[in-house]
Amino acid sequence: MLGYAPPTSIAGQLLSLRATPVSERARHTGFLAWSEGERVAIRDVRASIVQLGGYSAHADQRGLVDWLVWSFREKWETSGQVVFIQHGADDQRLALRKALEHRAEEVGLPVRTVLPDSGEEWFDLDAGARVVDDRASEVKIAMEIELLKSELARMRMAF
Repeated sequence: MLGYAPPTSIAGQLLSLRATPVSERARHTGFLAWSEGERVAIRDVRASIVQLGGYSAHADQRGLVDWLVWSFREKWETSGQVVFIQHGADDQRLALRKALEHRAEEVGLPVRTVLPDSGEEWFDLDAGARVVDDRASEVKIAMEIELLKSELARMRMAF
């Protein structure tokens, strides 16, 4: 893995396991929070996990702002009018949003930033709006029901 990973992110959780040998993980009873409601058993993580230093997986804030809003021959341009900021902790994403929108506003160009809440969101680029995915919601609810059924069965067996 490259760069910083917040401890609660998927990458951060995986990095916390890098010192634990795969043979020890096999006996672990804990879980990683993969996405909303989805968990992965630590015993199932069999990959070698390393973090490479000295590299960055992305540009810094100034580099990203300069990439999005730039000038050529004294004319300001944007690399896009809608920007999705997916990576990073929420406070970092909000700071980047503010910096991008501020630069665009300074030079009078329209830029819209979108901070997706989860990987289950859909965005219609033509309509410029979020789309509700009923099927994904149904699958998520069904998974939660099955998890609750399993927990209830275990509780009944304990009595």
